[in-house]
Amino acid sequence: MPEPSACIVGSWIGESNADEVFQDFIQSMSGSGVTFDAFSDFPTSIGRQIYADGFYITVPMHVSTTVTEDRETSSGQMIMDLNLPTEIGHIWDIDGMLFSCVLPGMSPTLHFEGRSDDGSSGSTDIVLQPDGYVVPTTVLCNGDSMITSSELPVGTVTVLWDRVPQSRFGEDLRARLESGGAGPEE
Repeated sequence: MPEPSACIVGSWIGESNADEVFQDFIQSMSGSGVTFDAFSDFPTSIGRQIYADGFYITVPMHVSTTVTEDRETSSGQMIMDLNLPTEIGHIWDIDGMLFSCVLPGMSPTLHFEGRSDDGSSGSTDIVLQPDGYVVPTTVLCNGDSMITSSELPVGTVTVLWDRVPQSRFGEDLRARLESGGAGPEE
């Protein structure tokens, strides 16, 4: 397997626009009379460790939201749960593109559960990155900063990454999550 460039190796904490992308996606599916709280608890901070041999691991995330639809003839509610499990695999970059092989079963999923006022209900799961699917991702790395942009089916998610000392990775990530993803403390 190819090895990553020296620039992307390290402990990274990033700020993502994923919350905005998912909110726009949900809004695009909505009509009049629909209200939602689109993943208001969606953390903008994420973490990833990349080792020199290409092994990498990510920090997991789980968020949910409720969409309520009130129309003249009926009403209903849909609950959506987004689960981003810990991802483990091999990662490398070539010519501004980021590639990875992820262990099977670690794909993000979006679970939908719907209920209508007439008592009917249903649910389904969507695997956002099926095993073997390669998400087109660009990468730009310079010093202690990195930018990745991933073309997901719901939109483009961009992450602005800051390199942190491995010894402070857990502490720095926890501080960002608790502060609502405000970025590195000066």
